[in-house]
Amino acid sequence: MKLSPRALGLTCAVLTVLIWSSFIVVARASAAHNLLPLDIGFLRVIGAGCVLLPWGWWLMRAQRQSGEQVGSLMGLSPLPLRITVVAGFLAACFTPCWPTLVFSLRLPHMHRC
Repeated sequence: MKLSPRALGLTCAVLTVLIWSSFIVVARASAAHNLLPLDIGFLRVIGAGCVLLPWGWWLMRAQRQSGEQVGSLMGLSPLPLRITVVAGFLAACFTPCWPTLVFSLRLPHMHRC
């Protein structure tokens, strides 16, 4: 089943809203409880993975059904395993650090926030 450009755009928009709203839910939960920054980062990555892994499985299903050797991670990623793992670890390690770094710099344009 091939999605029309409109359906694909709406699907991507819904996934984006789900991922960003999960970030907000995790932030609120961390404010209500005593979670460490590492816990918050871990929950954010797990939440995004729960949304994106089924989508990756769905996108790669045609290649798996045709018997082709597809990517890595049991057909979830179209990329080789090394690229997938390195990109995943870099994103998981540095994504939670960016807000801390940006807010700690106290740039002049940030004073209006």
